[in-house]
Amino acid sequence: AKMKILLVEDDEHLRFVYKTALDKHHEVIAVQNAQEAWPYILPNLDVLITDHHLGVGLTGIELCELSHEVFPKLPMILVTADTTVTHPSYVFVLFKPFTLAKLLHCIEQIAGVV
Repeated sequence: AKMKILLVEDDEHLRFVYKTALDKHHEVIAVQNAQEAWPYILPNLDVLITDHHLGVGLTGIELCELSHEVFPKLPMILVTADTTVTHPSYVFVLFKPFTLAKLLHCIEQIAGVV
């Protein structure tokens, strides 16, 4: 099933790579930071994917925490290279580096397709 995915990634190249891969299967909105992401945190969103370090403003985890307060059932994937990161239990963490196949699998898993 086609899902509505919000992708938050400050690295322009990675944002393009992820969006291109995900666009084949899903509807993807790609933004570069939490401030840009916030207007898209809506009831019709299926999955939030965010990098942890977003350059300016909120971190990915802070964005997840705020989003969770509004939509506690929204599935979230946090992307990070930091294996020591402390994250809320409701956030699925995907450690860099990862394959696009792994990312797609994670999305299907947390959205309950698998």
